[in-house]
Amino acid sequence: MLGQVWQKARAVGPSCLFWPITIFIGGFFLFPTSKSHNNFYYLLVLFPFIFLVRNSDIRQLYESRIFRLTVVLTLYLAISGLWSDNFSWSKWLDESKGVVYVLSFIAIIALVLNVENQRRTFVAFIVVAGCIGSLWAMIEAVEFIWRYRDRPWISGFRMSLQGPTDMPVSSATILGVVTILAYFLLYRSSKRLSSRRVWLVSSALLAVSMVLTISRAPVMAMVLCVSFGVFQYRDRRLGVVILSGVAVCISLYVGVGIDFGSLIERGMSYRPAVWDQTMLRVAEKPWFGSGSLVSEEMALDAALVGRKRDMLIEHPHSPYLATLLYGGAVGTGLFAWLLWVGLREAWRQRDRDNGAWLLVFVFALLCMVTDGNRLIGSPHAIWFYFWLPIGVLVSWEIEAARKRKI
Repeated sequence: MLGQVWQKARAVGPSCLFWPITIFIGGFFLFPTSKSHNNFYYLLVLFPFIFLVRNSDIRQLYESRIFRLTVVLTLYLAISGLWSDNFSWSKWLDESKGVVYVLSFIAIIALVLNVENQRRTFVAFIVVAGCIGSLWAMIEAVEFIWRYRDRPWISGFRMSLQGPTDMPVSSATILGVVTILAYFLLYRSSKRLSSRRVWLVSSALLAVSMVLTISRAPVMAMVLCVSFGVFQYRDRRLGVVILSGVAVCISLYVGVGIDFGSLIERGMSYRPAVWDQTMLRVAEKPWFGSGSLVSEEMALDAALVGRKRDMLIEHPHSPYLATLLYGGAVGTGLFAWLLWVGLREAWRQRDRDNGAWLLVFVFALLCMVTDGNRLIGSPHAIWFYFWLPIGVLVSWEIEAARKRKI
């Protein structure tokens, strides 16, 4: 009995992992903890994939230029740990597992979503999961604000998702991704009026949740990408909504006197100082980088940040600078090459319903200027907003290669 089931699954290949990988992606909103989310991936997605992947699947992946570049980039970043100052075999093997995790994730996305109908079902599920996660976060935020309403620091509260993605900026970024997909993919391509209403309300809910995180960079990136979407799709209604929103903000500022500056009084959150420190470290080993095992922590001088003690920062707060620090000019060049090829493929497909993924990809690249860290590692928010679009782009290349052979 089990042997027959296994043979049938083997015949289908990684395609039978559609629901496990879909639930995993939705789990960024739904799982209670990052540990349970990661274990779900290891046990129900990665482990079966290792046994289900076939030679024909590997050949399909090899036909994708984007996938080949991703393999080269991730392998180089892993190998760079060999010349880190604090190298040890145990640390290096532990770090290198991230390459297997990331490449397997991209491969599964590409092999599972190379059919148009499956991509739509996949997107619909994660949008619904995003709406549930948003409502959950709003309820928790209201409860928290009410409980601590008398505390002076409550005015600076920022909403974030519950579970695996519990930082406001990361929450805003993945909410931005599903907002774009909900409106520009599901809403615009739906034929039935009832479906269009559902996806329109979902888009509004997700957009409001994103704004409530008070994360400036993702919100500004969203405005830019949505504005581009207005011109790309010639969506006059959305253009009117954007202009109306700007007019309302101006009216509130001029007429009522609401101080929107208070929303950004955090300044640049020490980003320039962090980046200066990172570039000083990059200058020490500019060509091949300090390696993936280099310590990420850096101390900002107390006088510089206006505190009594030095401030400890955990990482460079930008995947671009992080790649430059770990992989040097070589790693950054490979990363830039991957981004260029990915943008070109996304642009080439923009006239189809896939145009929403171009907006998602550009949105992710803008958000990565001010937040994020390592490209390889265990499941994290960057899988959702960067590696997921990369996997979709690989699936397009696989689909195109298959059509050329027919």
